[in-house]
Amino acid sequence: MVENNKGNLEFAEKLLEIAEKDLGASKILYHKEEYPQAVYLLQQSAEKAIKAYFVIMGFEPEDLWKFSHTPVNTNIIKSIHLLFLGHTLHNQLTLHYKFHVLDISQILKTAKDKYELEEKVMNLDKSDILQMKKEKILFHLQFPFDAFDENNDYTNGEILKDGDKYLRDWRSIKKIAEEEGIKENIDKQFFKIYGKKSKDYFDDCYIRIYNKVNQKIKEPQQEQYMKFIGNFCENIIENIKWSIKIRNPKPAILTNISLLTGPHESCTRYPASGILEPSDYKRGLGIVDEYLKIHERLDVCVKFIKNYKTWHLDSKLNTFKNE
Repeated sequence: MVENNKGNLEFAEKLLEIAEKDLGASKILYHKEEYPQAVYLLQQSAEKAIKAYFVIMGFEPEDLWKFSHTPVNTNIIKSIHLLFLGHTLHNQLTLHYKFHVLDISQILKTAKDKYELEEKVMNLDKSDILQMKKEKILFHLQFPFDAFDENNDYTNGEILKDGDKYLRDWRSIKKIAEEEGIKENIDKQFFKIYGKKSKDYFDDCYIRIYNKVNQKIKEPQQEQYMKFIGNFCENIIENIKWSIKIRNPKPAILTNISLLTGPHESCTRYPASGILEPSDYKRGLGIVDEYLKIHERLDVCVKFIKNYKTWHLDSKLNTFKNE
């Protein structure tokens, strides 16, 4: 089943068990109006879930602690989201140029709007996130779902009347994207949105993840270690691509929740700890007002990661197949 270390996968499963318990305890405290404790355990659950995801992707458990309470650095979060956006656009454009059934102007407008939004989200500082109003939190939680906008959906059943033919074409979408004329058109539209060709765009995302992980762990530059980082990055990319194919935004949801909850780790526990302190966690604070929505989506993400054995992920560290 897996080339990843069995002990590492067992470690990830234990992390997810604790994440579920944190979520359960968090909700009890929330309903008792113990908001700082509820938000703290919510953040803890998200932290364990994202760490478990990283381990399943090939990360060594001992290296996780070098990220402390922020296992997903902003650069890594941003790269995962940009991969999510880029592969969504790439698939939409591929089907448009192959079958001419999608509205190209709408595809480009939606892609540009989402890219500009993501740039704004990723440039938020700690103060912005801690004091975020509930409307903005809900907006950011919705972002991954909007990648599958029903009016501009590359998996729309109306694309092809022949369902079997569509499925065959979907499985070979990478091959379609390399067809003469299609690749050139995709790169032309990619450049309009991102200022670079598709391959350069995806390479930049890969390098951003690679460099940040390499910088954070700070191990000797041995060949085996460098191969590990490369394999980990490839796993992340393959998982994002697979998730998009099945219209599953959960990896992007999880990284968003990690971004929204991470800064609350210390403020919920210590007085005079900075911008907020425990007594500030009450109705009117965005994360308290939108707590139930965040909890609901994090619960779904944890359950998704627990089912990692059903994922379609083919790369050098892991080989998961849903037979």
